[in-house]
Amino acid sequence: MSLTEGQEKLDELVYLSDSDPELKEALVWVDKQALEKGISMLDMCELILNKVVSRKAAKEWVQSLQKKPLN
Repeated sequence: MSLTEGQEKLDELVYLSDSDPELKEALVWVDKQALEKGISMLDMCELILNKVVSRKAAKEWVQSLQKKPLN
């Protein structure tokens, strides 16, 4: 995803947060975390998404190991 695409998606989330209090609260939290780390909100979103994807992949990998018979 290009920087522009990411920014457009983030802008859309910010726009949608006007009518979704939980989304707004989440975006405020992400922004606060980004400020604390000295990075952009877009970079913080990318870090969070990468972490979620990595954890999901790791969980699926562990589950696949549990399904394989031990030799």
